[in-house]
Amino acid sequence: MASPGKVARMPRQEPEELTFVPVEDMAASAPAQAKREFDLSQFFAILLRNKMLIIGVIIIGTLLSIFMVQRMTPLYSADASLVLQRQQINAGGRSAESVVQGLNVDFYTNETEAEIIRSRTLALKVVEQLDLVNNPLYNPQLSEPKIGLMGSLKKSLGIASFKEIFPESWRASLGMTEEEVEAPVVLSAAQKEEALRQYLVDVFLSGLSVEAGGTSLVIDLSYISPDPEMAALATNTVADIYILEQLNAKYEATERANRWLADRVGELRLRVEASSRNLESFRRRAGLVNIGDTTLYAQQLAELNSQLIASRTVLAEAEARYNQVQRLLETPGGLDTAAAVLESPLIQRLREQESELTRNIAELETQYRDAHPKMMLARSELEDLQKKINQEVNKVAINLGNELEITEIRQEKLVAEVEKLQERVGEQNQAEVKLGELSSVALADRELYETVLARFKQVDTQQQQIIEPDARVISYATAPGGPSRPRKGLIIGAGLILSGLIDFLLAFIREQLESGFRTIDQVEDATGIPAIAMLPRVAGANKEGKAPYDLVIDKPTSSYSEAMRTLRTALLLSDVDRPPRTISITSSVPSEGKTTASLSLARAAAKSGQKVLIIDCDLRKPSLHKALQVPNSQGIVDYLSHEKELEDIIEIDFKSEAHYILAGPTVSNATDVLASNLMSELLEALADTYDLVVLDTPPVLAVSDTLVLGRQVDKTVFVIEWNKTRRSAAANALKQVIASGADVAGVVLSQVDVKKFERYYGSDGGHYAGQYKNYYSET
Repeated sequence: MASPGKVARMPRQEPEELTFVPVEDMAASAPAQAKREFDLSQFFAILLRNKMLIIGVIIIGTLLSIFMVQRMTPLYSADASLVLQRQQINAGGRSAESVVQGLNVDFYTNETEAEIIRSRTLALKVVEQLDLVNNPLYNPQLSEPKIGLMGSLKKSLGIASFKEIFPESWRASLGMTEEEVEAPVVLSAAQKEEALRQYLVDVFLSGLSVEAGGTSLVIDLSYISPDPEMAALATNTVADIYILEQLNAKYEATERANRWLADRVGELRLRVEASSRNLESFRRRAGLVNIGDTTLYAQQLAELNSQLIASRTVLAEAEARYNQVQRLLETPGGLDTAAAVLESPLIQRLREQESELTRNIAELETQYRDAHPKMMLARSELEDLQKKINQEVNKVAINLGNELEITEIRQEKLVAEVEKLQERVGEQNQAEVKLGELSSVALADRELYETVLARFKQVDTQQQQIIEPDARVISYATAPGGPSRPRKGLIIGAGLILSGLIDFLLAFIREQLESGFRTIDQVEDATGIPAIAMLPRVAGANKEGKAPYDLVIDKPTSSYSEAMRTLRTALLLSDVDRPPRTISITSSVPSEGKTTASLSLARAAAKSGQKVLIIDCDLRKPSLHKALQVPNSQGIVDYLSHEKELEDIIEIDFKSEAHYILAGPTVSNATDVLASNLMSELLEALADTYDLVVLDTPPVLAVSDTLVLGRQVDKTVFVIEWNKTRRSAAANALKQVIASGADVAGVVLSQVDVKKFERYYGSDGGHYAGQYKNYYSET
């Protein structure tokens, strides 16, 4: 072997810079295919792993159920049914239902009646009728006290309290000192009797069940008792007392209504008389005399209004004629054309005489001269006649003016009379409003009096009629032929099912409480680092010749040897272009099998023809020399401290022809020694000389030596002991390794119990279990 100074030095390839991944994010950084869903086989695997726990709990739960059922008192249930109905009570053809109201059967009525049946008042009457005070089933004073499960246990142990199990010196520290007992309250005989009655009511109600039909009118009664005869008797007694209470309530209600109505009839009679007197007295004071459908003043006002309307028409006509005459007076001869003039008979006759006289004058003019006496006489007669006509025309004009004046005076008088009557009618209307109020009051009092009087007669008549209840029994209870509780089969079955459910829950809780890694999936899901190998546990590994690293040599076809070949293949494939030549093997805590894995890997590689060197880099607690059964007299420490040459510390494992370097004497500055440049140069030189260099490094969480070596080797293998190493410890250690810059090739599960592992993965889940075990030879 060349000296350290003669070792060719090659440029070391720095590992690819890795990004720090927090522990809580490792699972998230795992490949998507690492997230596996829970399947049915895993479920059955969990049950199989915990089968003894499941069987034990099921047996205990079932036995407890059987024990409880045997100690339960058989109970008998008796059922009865009531139906609600609305009763119509007639007296003389008139309904009295408004006085003694029947049930308006609906959902709310059913629930209300059910609560009445469950009431303490009705229960107390049942207790009294059945004389439960003297019944040993209900009165504990008449029966021997029952000793329960705890009482039986105390009796068998001969103690009065479980506190007596502990020594007196423990009771004070455990807070079991005797408490001061307060003086009992002294009750009088009446108070004791009432307390017993209320206790019996509570006991009785605890066995009564009342169910109201949601869509029907039927109410179901059920009573549970240890005595079948008492169950039937109690049920029927509840139904009978409920119906009897309905009848009593109706009789009492009728009696109260009768007394109240009698008082009201007397009061209303007096009120009607008083209101009638007030009405007539006011009518006389107001002078309200009706003629047909109206009053006297209103009729007079209507007549005067008719006359006033006619007078206004006459006045309008008189004004028109008078105005016409006044206009014609202003026109010469115009008055003669007035209608009043033309309609006057006298003027018409005078006009006819004037026309006759004018015609005579015309005939005389043909015969005589103007100075002729006949002509003069005729003209004189004509003048006189015309004077008379003018006088008559003037009289007509004067008469029209007088007629207009008279019409106006008459209209004024009518208006004055109308106004007076309107004032009287207004006063009378106000009186009529008051009269109407008094009349309404009198009418309302009379109608109320008649209504109450009719009700009074009706209720008085009803007292002599038969009042029927609003419910009737359609099915009486009979003594049951067998107990209804407990349902032994159902309870035992429920206990069995409940025990099974508790078993499943305990099994899954137990699985979740296990802190170690049991499957490759768990490793990859929790860390995001691939699991590259699984090393089975070797039976009798502590015996000489039975160590796992000896099996690699002695039993090359064993499952453990195949596991080491799998690990070696995984490391070669981790970088196909540049297979790793320097590998460090570490773990999170001691005793996880890293030294065994390191030596086994070195021997397996050496047996395959590779030139291999294993170095014990655990300078604080070396173990490689123990596995090889050689003294740890010199090693890597001697070389790094320049006390030995490289050729002096390299030894040969004659079983596998692999070379090894022990740790050597312990040093206080192990981290500084391993982080030295000389250590880095040594690894580079050894990588050029050997095909594979394996470093057995100390646990990460114990010391930091491994972290300084991580960047100096090509790959790092992380060993986790199966089902033992805590997941948090492994995750924290891996975080530190990755943060130091090491290139982690993968995780190795060591000391795997193949039989138990098969329970997690099934017969075909592991490489060394089930149908694959035929490929290996352990002999």
